[in-house]
Amino acid sequence: MKIAYFDATAGISGDMTLAALIDAGASWETLCKAIDSLRLPGCSLRKEETHRGGFRGLKAHVEVDSHPADSTESSPREHSHNHEHPHGHEGHHDKPHGHGHSHESEARPHAHVHRNLRDIIAIIGGSTLSPRAKKIATSIFQRLGEAEARVHGKPIDDVHFHEVGAVDSIVDIVGTAVCLDSLGVDRVFASAVAVGSGTIRIAHGTVGVPAPATAELLRRIPIAPSNVVGEQATPTGAAILATLAEGFGPAPSMRVETIGVGAGSKDWPSCANLLRVYVGEATEAIGAPATVKTTRETVCLLETNLDDVSGEWVGRCMDELLRRGALDAYSTPIMMKKNRPGVMLTAICRPADADSLEEIIFRETTSLGVRRQLIARSVLPRESRTVETVFGPIEGKVAFLNEAVRFSPEHESCRAAADRCGVPLRDVYEAALRAFAPSR
Repeated sequence: MKIAYFDATAGISGDMTLAALIDAGASWETLCKAIDSLRLPGCSLRKEETHRGGFRGLKAHVEVDSHPADSTESSPREHSHNHEHPHGHEGHHDKPHGHGHSHESEARPHAHVHRNLRDIIAIIGGSTLSPRAKKIATSIFQRLGEAEARVHGKPIDDVHFHEVGAVDSIVDIVGTAVCLDSLGVDRVFASAVAVGSGTIRIAHGTVGVPAPATAELLRRIPIAPSNVVGEQATPTGAAILATLAEGFGPAPSMRVETIGVGAGSKDWPSCANLLRVYVGEATEAIGAPATVKTTRETVCLLETNLDDVSGEWVGRCMDELLRRGALDAYSTPIMMKKNRPGVMLTAICRPADADSLEEIIFRETTSLGVRRQLIARSVLPRESRTVETVFGPIEGKVAFLNEAVRFSPEHESCRAAADRCGVPLRDVYEAALRAFAPSR
């Protein structure tokens, strides 16, 4: 089984990924034919060797005729990223970003139009790419579209890819898919990803690094420490890893056959702006693909100590916290100063909800101060599921941990059924668990 391991400790972008795979031995002839079949007006692909931080790397250039006779893409590119920024071509730290970043535009003055997901899928579907390459490219764009839709709060069909809709960005993603297929790569792994720091300018204004879409895509990916002031990971690079990599961390057990090095556009003073990919055969030690990935996210913990409120007040406050968006709320018996019994009221929430939930605590209790801290948590993938029982439909949650699948009936759904049918709550729970078992 052939695997590819991406060392993204200096960041990742679309063009860096493409260049690294070409350097690792992907067929240049196959790649060029595939890109030609996309029928993108005035588009050509060029490669050249360069150096970053004293080390050799390959740079991929997508060149677009500024005035092709049949081209409608006459507007200048908005972004430029360090890497390739999502949505645009990423040159790793210099490519235009996905919605108007400014790194890439300086390095790639290409014209672009705004395309939606259907437009891009149509371009891919009408090409001569292999079925596997089409599937890979479409999956990456789908993942990118989902992230953009979430960030902008709109349906995915209403999302228009700025830089990513540009010719060079399409070539980065499609080219990556073609190269992986050409190399015969079966599985992809990666290191933690450096994202950089500071701010970047995109079409929607100045934002912090990582850019919103990049951050959304990296929610399941560990971030590596970096002292680079600038953007090291672009949305396109993040989308490639989020879609294809099944594990992050040290390189898996493998026999390396080729090493490809893709160069970004910028020369960082503190590290070589290079993405390395190791391609080779997996050894017997590598296990089967994990069926799921644990989601790692940052949440806010709110706490306050109370010794002069009734239990009814505490209960009311917890209900309000949960109703207004808290992920969890609970109280813990404690002994306070002068041996007075009290409770510690705790709420866990999204960082964006912390202010509004803190206000609820102050309003509903006698608290004079709320402690706040950001913490990391790991969450198992889950999905809602409704099972049919003799007591009617019962809602619940299914959680996944590798090969294990767990079903937890929702208490309120079970309670309502028990009340409706006049049976013990326990009977409803057991019926729901039995109903789920055959459907696994």
